[in-house]
Amino acid sequence: HNDMIIPEENIFNEQGLLIKKDAINNETILDDIRYSIIRNSPVIVLIDSYFQRISYNTYLKKHSLHNLLVFGFDDRKEIVRINEHAFWESKKYSLFDWDYKEFLDAYKGAKLYKKMMNFPIYK
Repeated sequence: HNDMIIPEENIFNEQGLLIKKDAINNETILDDIRYSIIRNSPVIVLIDSYFQRISYNTYLKKHSLHNLLVFGFDDRKEIVRINEHAFWESKKYSLFDWDYKEFLDAYKGAKLYKKMMNFPIYK
């Protein structure tokens, strides 16, 4: 169980990763993901697992902030490709296709949840 949320910048700093905090917004997130992936840079996105259908223990049950890796997209099928836990308690990852609408709901939901919980919002 996650009793506290470690600030993302601490996690990324420990890994030596350079990040751009919230350099994308609700209106351009898909464009920004496409731009990064075309340049061989996957994107780590903070989402609210409440909106993530593959998270059986949080989907439409519990709000939970979660970082996930977006490594591809298909505009024809309107999906993003993600690398994600096979299931909540698992350390094994699997590849999933996630439709744009559900992804955008989870992305926007994370920003709203952070604001509601008074977590720092970076602009």
